[in-house]
Amino acid sequence: MIAPRPPRLRYDERMFAANLLLALCLAVAPPAAADEFGLPDLGSPSSGVLSEVEERNIGREFMRAARGSLSYVDDLEINDYINRLGRKLVKQSAMADKTFYFYVVRDPTLNAFAVPGGHITVHTGLIEEAATESELAGVLAHEIAHITQHHLARLIESGKGQTAVSIAAIMGAVLLGGAAGASAFLGANAGILQQRLRYRRDFEKEADARGIRILFQAGYDPLGMSGFFERLHKRSRLEGEQLPEYLRTHPLTLKRVAEARVRAGDYPKIKVESSGEFFRVKARIAALYKRQPERTAGQFKLHLDQARNPKQAAALRYGYALTLNTLGRLDEAAREADALLAADAGEAAFYNLRGEVEIQRGNNRRALDFFERGLKESRNDELLRLQFASALVRTGHAARAEKLLRADAAARPDAVELQRIYSRAAGRSGRLAASFQALGEFHYHTFAFNKSLAAFHEALKHAADDYYLASVLKARIEGIEKELDLPDKNKN
Repeated sequence: MIAPRPPRLRYDERMFAANLLLALCLAVAPPAAADEFGLPDLGSPSSGVLSEVEERNIGREFMRAARGSLSYVDDLEINDYINRLGRKLVKQSAMADKTFYFYVVRDPTLNAFAVPGGHITVHTGLIEEAATESELAGVLAHEIAHITQHHLARLIESGKGQTAVSIAAIMGAVLLGGAAGASAFLGANAGILQQRLRYRRDFEKEADARGIRILFQAGYDPLGMSGFFERLHKRSRLEGEQLPEYLRTHPLTLKRVAEARVRAGDYPKIKVESSGEFFRVKARIAALYKRQPERTAGQFKLHLDQARNPKQAAALRYGYALTLNTLGRLDEAAREADALLAADAGEAAFYNLRGEVEIQRGNNRRALDFFERGLKESRNDELLRLQFASALVRTGHAARAEKLLRADAAARPDAVELQRIYSRAAGRSGRLAASFQALGEFHYHTFAFNKSLAAFHEALKHAADDYYLASVLKARIEGIEKELDLPDKNKN
């Protein structure tokens, strides 16, 4: 039987839990010799006592708890961008052949964190704070380096048994008991934890060095990381005790900032312009997640009138139109979207915006025309195709959406947004087995394992006349139960 889902924690509790796990991940063994970056020898990243499967399970359990307490963003455009940016960086890392997963949490604080298994989460506040795409990429590269160096495994290895037990207990307290359980354990083992945390600045230096190399090799400005750190450090000096959350989990000193800048100077100087998509995603976050849309609209309009950079101006107009659409000022939103399309007829995001305005107006046929035109102009943009399918479902054309996404859904079970939309399309078009199967994949890849198994069993009920599909579903159920160490209920 699967353990019950952890209770939803208050903000301070969930940040305590997340930060405590990060504290464990940011500890490392005492320095010895030097490595290729001139850093102390922190131990081989390939010699940890945790296997790949064990690291994956730790990451899965943490994400399962995090999904129950943090507000993860389900916006297609934002998630698509952060994953493509992250995976571009991963290709230049020591784990280029592994799959990483990037998530965005709706939270105005400046924070990001990584856990074993390739899971990296960034707050909306940090994305908004980044002044350039290289700065945002620098944060992601740093987090990727935390994972590629297997720091949790190396911490356990350095503890020679005692630390491994301590970490396991703290992990259990964090994941199952929330802040109260973790606090109780921490009080009894403060000495052990303090000893291990003594070396985490060396760990941060290692992540900086490797992250800067990843950043450069992926085509971004290697100064992006140090530039972001410098601004955070200045902010911390101004705000005193109200440190940005990122600095609480990633200790920053002037010496470390200076060393990061020096390391970046070892690479050729390159001029990298931020993409229009970077600015659009920042604008989209502001438009969709600010609590005072009227004020947000006014800010967009003010900055738009003052903008000189064409990419930033387009993003500000895009954010302004999105906010107008949210406010129901549809004629104004349509005019702004039309202006965007007049300036850039090949940008898929603008067609999605224009189509959404027409859906709000109740002009469904005209809305679908914009999506179809956008697919033609953008050469069948993958994200726009998914957004088009979502629009088809919402406007009463579920069967068409199901047909559009069927092959993609079968080929990409881990694409959660795709599975979510396909499940709705299949369900509303009467293909119930396929709908529940997609729902099962959606819940599995968002770590809701109880719901996943329930959905797969429901799919099996509707697949009684389809021997092949029934076999596939039974195998999937058995695989999940085995993975979660559950008794196999399908064996007679």
